[in-house]
Amino acid sequence: MNVLRAYDHLLVARPIITKSLTSAVLFGAGDYLGQYLERRSAAAGQAKPYDIKRTVRMVGWGAAFGVLAHGW
Repeated sequence: MNVLRAYDHLLVARPIITKSLTSAVLFGAGDYLGQYLERRSAAAGQAKPYDIKRTVRMVGWGAAFGVLAHGW
């Protein structure tokens, strides 16, 4: 429960940074999970290696979306 209070406090004290970081983490986690599931469901020998650049791009998009979502 203390984590939720701290997060709520950060949303009030620093809303843009908090939303941006939250969005970046969620976008990155979602991309990682997506790539994991893609590799897991691929046929043997057909799986693509993990693409760290793609995840970094998604984290960047997530951070940008957090800033834009604040204004929206």
